[in-house]
Amino acid sequence: MKRLFTLIMLLAVTLVGCGERTTTRSSFMMDTVITYTIKSPVADKIIDECEDMTAEFESIFSAYLDTSLVSEFNRVGMIRTIDNRYFEEVLFTAISVFHQTNGAFDITVAPLVKAWDISHAGDDWTPLSDAEISSMLPHVGMDKLTFDLTSLARTDDNTEIDLGGIAKGYALGAVAEYIKDNYSSAVGTVSFGGNIALIGQKDDGTPWNVGIRDPFSADSVIGTLSLDGGIVSVSGGYERYAEYNSVRYHHIINPETGSPAETDLASVAVWVDTTEPFSDASNAGAYADALSTALFIMGHDAALAHYEKLQRGELSRGYVNDMTFEAVLIGTDGTITLTSGLEGRFTAYEKNE
Repeated sequence: MKRLFTLIMLLAVTLVGCGERTTTRSSFMMDTVITYTIKSPVADKIIDECEDMTAEFESIFSAYLDTSLVSEFNRVGMIRTIDNRYFEEVLFTAISVFHQTNGAFDITVAPLVKAWDISHAGDDWTPLSDAEISSMLPHVGMDKLTFDLTSLARTDDNTEIDLGGIAKGYALGAVAEYIKDNYSSAVGTVSFGGNIALIGQKDDGTPWNVGIRDPFSADSVIGTLSLDGGIVSVSGGYERYAEYNSVRYHHIINPETGSPAETDLASVAVWVDTTEPFSDASNAGAYADALSTALFIMGHDAALAHYEKLQRGELSRGYVNDMTFEAVLIGTDGTITLTSGLEGRFTAYEKNE
């Protein structure tokens, strides 16, 4: 297995050919590590502006800020979405992915995510009991929300929302699009935890090499994707987890069961190509982020069936009507499955015996 230095993000990107004057900066926002690697004479200015944008997104989407729109909704049960385009776009995409995946991605799973609290588990952490889960499940479901294109409300006072599985991807896509629209000569990458955007073309004209982290070996990659651009989002149960009585509980909650998803997938990488003229990078980022979570929960066979139905035009696309995706599915048994559009783009690394 090829080894890397310790990674603080789920993806590694080969920047060979990007030339000199490349600025790299990391920060912690939106409950994740954000890293910019930008080649531009004004790279610091670009990063400053993108960090200001991200701070605004955090003030809207964070479940940990009492003043955010998400917290306001969870507190009072209604907000005007028409007053905030960002919130409205994320909500549209969340609803579309919910319907596409038969509820595998559901923003109303918030009470269970909060109660499990796996992402912030301490030494005294314990799993939820069956009774605790059963008491919360009746309040989960998109049917508990009403959306009339101007406002979002709930019909159940105990229903809350969590945009953690989609907002980081949206923010990533938004800053990537901002860079493309305002600094067209800039080249580089932006990563928000397990989401990464590829910006511009490298000096030597070669594709970007995106390393997909090995879910079974820390600080290693299992293979690389060769891509011309776009956004890649990875979801898996290996990064955030808690252990109790030698049992590992990951942070991705299945909305149907109320527990960490029992799946035959160790991780899912979703690629959405944003190089096409019609692409909207911000919504593409949200789509990739939410979909990688949904496919992980669905499991191998259902994830492939979803891809094939979408390819055949058998699924309603909703707000993400122009978006398609490709995926790398890594099974818990180590097998790697690629969707058809990634043939010739993925190189698996062989393990050294």
